[in-house]
Amino acid sequence: MGTNEYYCKAYTIAFRLTGEERMASQMAVLAIENTAPEMNTGDVPSIMLKNTAREILRIFLSEPNFQTFDNNKTAVYSENILLQKAVLSLEPINRAAIVWRDMLGFKIDDLAETAECSKQTLYCELNNARMEIRRQLIDAVQ
Repeated sequence: MGTNEYYCKAYTIAFRLTGEERMASQMAVLAIENTAPEMNTGDVPSIMLKNTAREILRIFLSEPNFQTFDNNKTAVYSENILLQKAVLSLEPINRAAIVWRDMLGFKIDDLAETAECSKQTLYCELNNARMEIRRQLIDAVQ
């Protein structure tokens, strides 16, 4: 993947977690600086994106100012606004688990160290997040 695609993907991951453009941009830049400070232009190995995604989640889970979302603000420009709002309503650990596993397709085992909790706990949080999103989407269409 090229550097521009890498930057866009890092921003998208941060936006899925924060739901706010400015915060997502700040978090993505910080994560890129922490994982690839002297990145050259050209091809970016996929492992770098995974490392950056892990850093984005670490920042998200450790910095409370990145975890808040004002549902009254219309900051969501996703093709699926209901899904994004449902994700943003989740607790930070649930949000991290669902973005990592269901949106990015990474193994939940890889998040355990970053989230500083057990794989079993993360699977539980992932299932809770899925149920809550399902409930919110059903409520929204009724």
